[in-house]
Amino acid sequence: MGDTNTNFVDYVKIYCRSGKGGKGCSHLHRAKYIPKGGPDGGDGGRGGDVIIKVDTGLNTLVDYKHRRKFSATDGAEGGKRNCRGKDGEDIVLKVPRGTVIRDAESNKVIIDMSGNMSEYKILTGGRGGCGNQHYATSTMQAPKYAQPGQPAKEIEVIFELKIIADVGLIGFPSVGKSTFLSNIFPPDDIFVLYVPIFSAISIISSLSKHATGLITGIFVTLFIHC
Repeated sequence: MGDTNTNFVDYVKIYCRSGKGGKGCSHLHRAKYIPKGGPDGGDGGRGGDVIIKVDTGLNTLVDYKHRRKFSATDGAEGGKRNCRGKDGEDIVLKVPRGTVIRDAESNKVIIDMSGNMSEYKILTGGRGGCGNQHYATSTMQAPKYAQPGQPAKEIEVIFELKIIADVGLIGFPSVGKSTFLSNIFPPDDIFVLYVPIFSAISIISSLSKHATGLITGIFVTLFIHC
């Protein structure tokens, strides 16, 4: 169905980026009463991950309608005195159950967030670099080299919400469709979507091939299985 003039959105394209790893620290310990202190550069922090998580309270992708870029934070650099850099914060993208994630470039399915699949790490943050403390040897007791952190990963993905209509009602506005539903189903058991006929022709064509040509201004009420 794509994007209509309502708050229901079932197709978005977004850019995701994980955090890059912090670089290791190159430092030699210096203290007044500690001769030959040696290397004490700490490791860099790990970059943040990008995680897709199912939120059962959602039934639309409207949160991604206006914001299209999401990035985890980078890991911090290592410090002296063997201090490890702070890890980057993960970013969690919440989606409704039934969302299919595709690679925008190849259109291949990465993961289907249906069934028991409730969380998926789509991008892993870069590993932090090692500080120069790891490179001390018997022949090189004061190494000045520290490892850089791994770079960030990025991807452009498509979120597409699968909508399964078990049954549909077709009729003019205000003829009792909602009243009929409220009398036979508890309100919390169904998700009712009202779509103008001009944006739902493909949906109702399987229900009645002649309805679109004979009735103008009708609305479709769908029972959505979430």
